Amino acid sequence: MKWLNLILFFCVTCLASLLTPTQQAYAEPSQIIKTATEIEARQVLTNIAYGPYSAQKMDIHIPPNVHNANIIFMVHGGAWRNGDKAMRSIVKNKSQFWLAKNTIFISTNYRLLPEADPLTQAEDVAKAIAFAQTKASEWGGNPKKMIVMGHSAGAHLVALVISTPQFQDKIKPTLGTVLLDSAALDLPELISSSSLPLYKRAFGNNQSYWLQASPYHQLNKKVAPVLIVCSTRRNNACSQAQAFSKKLISVGGISEVLPVYLSHLQINEQLGLPSDYTHKVDYFIKQLDE
Repeated sequence: MKWLNLILFFCVTCLASLLTPTQQAYAEPSQIIKTATEIEARQVLTNIAYGPYSAQKMDIHIPPNVHNANIIFMVHGGAWRNGDKAMRSIVKNKSQFWLAKNTIFISTNYRLLPEADPLTQAEDVAKAIAFAQTKASEWGGNPKKMIVMGHSAGAHLVALVISTPQFQDKIKPTLGTVLLDSAALDLPELISSSSLPLYKRAFGNNQSYWLQASPYHQLNKKVAPVLIVCSTRRNNACSQAQAFSKKLISVGGISEVLPVYLSHLQINEQLGLPSDYTHKVDYFIKQLDE
């Protein structure tokens, strides 16, 4: 029944997501549990190593006095070449919002181009998730109550981890996944149709490699529920999201697409601010834990 309610919620609200921000009727976010002062009292564990390489580190933001807490595990973007776990756009609004709900927020780094190709990066992400699941109880978290989230290239890597058997085998089951505006879900289709050079810079010209690094083509069995946020202001993003969502459903999974009238950067930066967008993502996450 909860998933019927979730599907009805997204069906009713998806048209509103296509309106401009001034046209949207923003809903109030869910009740805040902790005060601003309490949020500032968070414990932050920085540069916790999950592997031997300098980039294999994560930061853990822990609310005060938590036990058995939910976990948001965040993977940054940056065209597979740039980005950092501590960037304000990655951490500030998301951590404040979910720490107020007694949720641990983890932000991870991983090796980047040219040191590591995208498949190696996905291996790093899987290793980081597995490490966090192993250590979660020490931080006051529940390893079975993790939501994995990624933005842009980070969303592609997260999608690849949950879709590919070799990476699936490295991690324990999670509650679900939130993908924030990745156009790189069906790589052969994207690279063949896009004029943007960043994709060939990241994935090269070898079409067999494209298939290996393509979440759409690797997916062959049911995974935990997935919410895919896409920008209606960006080419390819929502068509890729819809195609991947249909594939997820075809193998027995639960998936929803949330189109929003925000830019690629705004989808990352504004998640956690009071808005209809934040409310919908938070609603999806809450349904996973009921």
